[in-house]
Amino acid sequence: MNPYMKYRLKRWTGTVGVRARALQLQRKDLRQFCAHLRTTGFHPSIVVDVGVADGTFEIYTVFPKAHYLLIEPLEEFMPGMRWMARHYRADIALAAAGAEERDVTIRFGQAHEEMHGATVIPSLGPAAPSNLCSRTIAMRRVDSLVDGLRRAGPILLKVDTQGSELDVVRGATGVLDRIEVIILEVSLFNFGHAQPQMVEVVKFMSDLGYVPYDMFDGYNRPLDNALAQIDIAFVKADGRFRRDASFGQLSWSGAWRLMLGLRRVLKV
Repeated sequence: MNPYMKYRLKRWTGTVGVRARALQLQRKDLRQFCAHLRTTGFHPSIVVDVGVADGTFEIYTVFPKAHYLLIEPLEEFMPGMRWMARHYRADIALAAAGAEERDVTIRFGQAHEEMHGATVIPSLGPAAPSNLCSRTIAMRRVDSLVDGLRRAGPILLKVDTQGSELDVVRGATGVLDRIEVIILEVSLFNFGHAQPQMVEVVKFMSDLGYVPYDMFDGYNRPLDNALAQIDIAFVKADGRFRRDASFGQLSWSGAWRLMLGLRRVLKV
């Protein structure tokens, strides 16, 4: 084939979400990733949602039968979490998650949307906002909260805590043998906080026996359109998701998804 035509074909197939080489739809967000987990036969007994805010329905809707442990430090989000507890099997912990069990100070914006950026990580330098609210809250370890549920089975852990993600994982070491998937928000820059960046996060997780499995929901910073943060899903290096190291061939299901993608573009 003409090499330029081959390049153009790859570009065109990319517009329908398909790579010409793998012939598979690419996962773009958390819900697509969870749907992929379900197709592998993975059904978590417990989902630990750390940093709930308005809810992580991308997970809830894919695994509606899981038992949820909702961990959120701001009481302003309690009405929403009570709604979730009425519609899903869920326990609520009004606390920050971390490596210790003690009282900590959390900082957050006054507007509702600004509360999504609440953090227990100290701000650094002159870039630190001066109009933040603060309050003292309890910090709890994930493993002690999970033990309190008295439920067996595999665990999916999702963490979005604006820079303290690794401390949350440190507080889950007592149940790591049950945690199959850990989803972390990872930064590529230091945005005025003492948060770990991607290289440190990957090394830390590797030392615990977890490796990157998928990436999605990335967004760019307005300054120069550089990738700023992305969610990384980690799985056990020797776990169920890495038992087969082969690349594989196009399956009938993959061919069918390719056909559907082409039909959407051609509108036939």
